[in-house]
Amino acid sequence: MFTGLNKEGYAVSINNGQSIVALCGPATYMIDGTVVELSYGLHQYTIVLGASIYKKVVHSKSIVGYWWDKQSNIKLTPERRLECINDIKASYTDSDGDLYFPNLVVEFNVRRQIEVYEQLEPIYKEEWEEWVPVPVEIIGSVIETGSDFIESSISLGQINYSDKGAFKVYGGQVAKDEFIKVCKEKGLKYTLPDYGHLEFAKINDEYVWGHKSKSFISSASDSFIYASLEKAKGHEKWIRNQVYNDLKVKFFPEKLTEFNTQKLLKEVKLLRSLLDELKVIKTANMTKRSCIASIDEIQTNLENALLNGESND
Repeated sequence: MFTGLNKEGYAVSINNGQSIVALCGPATYMIDGTVVELSYGLHQYTIVLGASIYKKVVHSKSIVGYWWDKQSNIKLTPERRLECINDIKASYTDSDGDLYFPNLVVEFNVRRQIEVYEQLEPIYKEEWEEWVPVPVEIIGSVIETGSDFIESSISLGQINYSDKGAFKVYGGQVAKDEFIKVCKEKGLKYTLPDYGHLEFAKINDEYVWGHKSKSFISSASDSFIYASLEKAKGHEKWIRNQVYNDLKVKFFPEKLTEFNTQKLLKEVKLLRSLLDELKVIKTANMTKRSCIASIDEIQTNLENALLNGESND
């Protein structure tokens, strides 16, 4: 859904010579000769670019005029009748818009003149229908994202998703796609739950994530909005890496080699130095010390593994 299509007739062009147009129901439309019934609310309808659109308008019974002289077929329009009444009142209306009269005789004569117009026989038009053309205004075009899981808003800068950005990444769907893709590539036997999205997905009858998972794991409708396509693609890549690495750690871990042990050791040392520089509030000092101690232990184990030649070449 495009939030910018908030007025009947607004449209955006999309691929293959088509456009998406906003239509307002409940109403009956005729689109290129085909009758379309729409329920209540604003709908976004895909049409061929340049298609003719007509909306059925039902006019209720209404007064279209008044008989001034029925035998002579002389009529007054509603506007002309009202104009005549106002002209009579004009000479007897004060600055506050109230009628005033110098005496009862004048008042009687003025009211008699007004009464002539007020008692004219109305001319009615019965209920009738007409097809009114709906003007279509192209206000933007859809940007190709190159991903099945990134949707673009309208290309005009002021029309975004919830005023936050123009590109929406469907994180929950990205995670599911990556999960299935990796399982098939690695020959892993998987099952998907009927509820909880990937939260209760299993591989070899073992839960992969479980409770308290990341939002794109626990919710199929999880989405993220970004101002640029580059950032949106970066987020999709990040989600895919997260899913891949979670599966890799549990179901197809790499053999430890001297090369990746040294690489891991380098990253651990970097993390250790960053922690040293990290300033925390007093209540978090114990947590910081605990983290440093754990990292020191990991670093020592990696260094010993390299010294003792425990890595597999």
